[in-house]
Amino acid sequence: FRQHRRALRGLLYVAPPLIFVWDRIASIHRVSGRSMTPTLNPQDTLFDSLVNDWILVQRNAQVEKGDVVLFREPTTGLQCVKRIVAVSHELIPHMNRVVPSGHVWVEGDNKAVSIDSRSPDIGPIPMGLIQGVVIFVFWPFWRTREVE
Repeated sequence: FRQHRRALRGLLYVAPPLIFVWDRIASIHRVSGRSMTPTLNPQDTLFDSLVNDWILVQRNAQVEKGDVVLFREPTTGLQCVKRIVAVSHELIPHMNRVVPSGHVWVEGDNKAVSIDSRSPDIGPIPMGLIQGVVIFVFWPFWRTREVE
């Protein structure tokens, strides 16, 4: 029983800082799908197509046009990773629309397979649904790099 008490005490010291970091500073996520190829999950070889990227996401970061972001999809609540192509009050590059205030327009890098803001079910993403900016791919090790 004494060993369990020590382990529990250790957990009480370690858990709050870890939860704080996970919630406020950075988190780790697995990217599935091909919508962000070639930036994430490149399909260059058969082996590459079998291994998903694991990314580091900076929470509470200021977002800007060109950033790859993690967000909750408005209709399903699923987490998605896409690139911001227009911010509030900007003209959407290939459409005759302006992004509403407090929203961003996101698209996948692989436009042929991406379901993104171009879809009528999704549209502009409210800033409140953005969870952070993707800053780094750390797995698989041969694809480790900063995300631009």
